[in-house]
Amino acid sequence: MATRTFDFENFGSFFNRTMLESSEKWAEWAQEIPSLSFKPDWKVKIIPPYGGAMARFVVSRGSTYVSVYLDVNDSLGVCGYPYWEIYPYKGEAFRCSIDEVDELIEAIDLSLGNKRVKLKSRQNG
Repeated sequence: MATRTFDFENFGSFFNRTMLESSEKWAEWAQEIPSLSFKPDWKVKIIPPYGGAMARFVVSRGSTYVSVYLDVNDSLGVCGYPYWEIYPYKGEAFRCSIDEVDELIEAIDLSLGNKRVKLKSRQNG
């Protein structure tokens, strides 16, 4: 049986990752982020949460796509509370509170070309 040695370089990466997860409170946020129900004709690609976002994904229908991120620390915007942002939405960004998942889904659907969607709680643009 081959002898394995301790890999200090990988341990350092693991330690750094653990420190990041702790400082960003990933375990706590995993309990707070609401579930999303996507439309059956959407393709959803999960991407790394770069730039200070807690979560990121791209939604597409055909050749149209929408970028979505969740900012829980107000790192990327000026909302003052945890929020979702999608882009593009009528040529601009759309933001809603972390708990406004129905509005988020409707805004994504509208951005993907569903003209029948009317947002219930707000009018952006």
